[in-house]
Amino acid sequence: MKDFDELVRGRKREAFKLGGETFHIRSKLHARRFARMIRAVENIEGAEAAIDVTVGFMDKVLLPEDRDKFRALMAVEDDDDDKADDEKAVTLEQVNELVDWVIEHYTGKRLTPGESSSPGAESTQTPHNVVSFKDPQKSQAS
Repeated sequence: MKDFDELVRGRKREAFKLGGETFHIRSKLHARRFARMIRAVENIEGAEAAIDVTVGFMDKVLLPEDRDKFRALMAVEDDDDDKADDEKAVTLEQVNELVDWVIEHYTGKRLTPGESSSPGAESTQTPHNVVSFKDPQKSQAS
C-alpha cells in the first residue's frame, strides 16, 4: 500500500528571521490554500501587487501569533521614506528568497539545481509548476 501521509510525516514547523523579527510557519499547508496562492500569483500585475499577494500568502502559512507582526513589517507609508530605518527595511531580494524558501518547504522541491535548504537533498531535474516572484527578464540576463 502506498502511504501518502509518509510524504509529510514528521515535517516540522520552521522559523525564519526577517527585519530583525523571528516568524514561524505551519508544518503543513492544505493543498487548497496553496492552490489559492497560485491563482493569486497568476493575476499579479506589478511589483506592489506581488508584495500584497506575498503578505496574503504569508497570512495563510504563518502561525496566527506572527501574522500581525509580519504585516506590520511589510507595511510602509509613502511619508515614511525620511523616517525609515534602513536596518529594518525588507528588500525585494529578501521577499523573493522568502517565497522560494516557503514554497520549497511545502512542495519538497528545490527551486534551483544545486541549492537546498535541506541538508543532503538532491534533485536531478528542475521542478515543474514552481512559483516565484523573481523577474524572469532579470534571471535571463544573468
